[in-house]
Amino acid sequence: MDACESVRDVDRLCSDMGKQISQLQSWSALYNDAEPSVKKMIATSLISRVTVSKDYSLDIQFNISYEQFLSESEKNIMANLA
Repeated sequence: MDACESVRDVDRLCSDMGKQISQLQSWSALYNDAEPSVKKMIATSLISRVTVSKDYSLDIQFNISYEQFLSESEKNIMANLA
């Protein structure tokens, strides 16, 4: 792989990441504009458990881990490169 191919690959990765960020921002806007019942449905599908400690600190357990999210994002990026 020469330098030009590497630069093109990096450009494609950056473009794909930009698309993912835009998608997350659009999801955020949809969530903000949603009815309370829809917000509750979205939250319950993403969060499995919330624990509130005596000092009011929160422990939130999600249905998907950060590593799984990154793994799926990476798979999508690599699929777009192929």
